[in-house]
Amino acid sequence: RFDSPNPPLLIAARRAIRRAVLLEDAAAMYAENPTAGDYFTPTGGADLDEDEVRSGIRSWIAARKKRSTGYVPSSLEYHTVQAPNPAELQLVGLQQRASLDIANAIGVDPEDLGISTTSRTYQNATDRRQDRVNDVLSGYMRAITDRLSMPDVTRRGYRAYFDLDDYMRADPTTRWQVNQAAIAMGATDVAEIRERENWVERPA
Repeated sequence: RFDSPNPPLLIAARRAIRRAVLLEDAAAMYAENPTAGDYFTPTGGADLDEDEVRSGIRSWIAARKKRSTGYVPSSLEYHTVQAPNPAELQLVGLQQRASLDIANAIGVDPEDLGISTTSRTYQNATDRRQDRVNDVLSGYMRAITDRLSMPDVTRRGYRAYFDLDDYMRADPTTRWQVNQAAIAMGATDVAEIRERENWVERPA
């Protein structure tokens, strides 16, 4: 059993998740038929055959689904309902806001979800990975390593840990600068650096 340090996502972000689902349904509805509230009435109040009316409306709906112009029989009068369009409802902005709330609940960087943030300072790839570990993954990693390090799993004197060397690996330029400084102060040598970089051994 691994105890999470965070509250359940479906509880902590339940309102944002429900709002995201409703907004997705609304966007799908407007994509399929943006004027779903339109209706027909008999012309002049005449009593029409019900089967004929149903057949005419079905033909009109089929044409609308094909993005074509539907034919309205002379016995029917077509009425439109002025419903707000997606731009007026600000669906895109509301969807981004729901995604931002969910990202904040998880701890994920909003830009990882395609949400632009204007307050970001410059970060390289290594800085972003470090932030992801510190802000998102560290709690789960700690829960896993603490449990696997218990004596019923791991022998006494041993502990489990995550090897993040490859994930946090800096770019080649930065690594060479660090290696050069380490050689200058006598902390390492070329052979150790070649081993750390997983290079093949030089022939004699």
